[in-house]
Amino acid sequence: MIKIAIPGSGGRMGGMLIRAIATAPDLELVAATDLPDSPFIGRDAGEVAQIGANGVMIGSDPEALFGVADVVIDFTSPAASLHHASLAAAKGTATVIGTTGLGAEEEAALKA
Repeated sequence: MIKIAIPGSGGRMGGMLIRAIATAPDLELVAATDLPDSPFIGRDAGEVAQIGANGVMIGSDPEALFGVADVVIDFTSPAASLHHASLAAAKGTATVIGTTGLGAEEEAALKA
């Protein structure tokens, strides 16, 4: 079982990822976050993604994602993705970044 964490869980892509994880027999959603001022903080990620409760509450601390997951899948914003990448490097957590709008400087920072 691969443990997955999703930052940006309240967004369109976050919801899509949560729904996809729920249908995969070898994947498990273990953590979810959103922006600190998000109305989804404290809500069940499955309910927010409209698949029913899954017991994973959406938090606001992205650092919490990197201690419990095997892989963090990030479709957030360029600035958030850079921050998440630095957390992933520090914790040794695999990360998939699908964020769009990255400039050359940001892409170079991710590669580093």
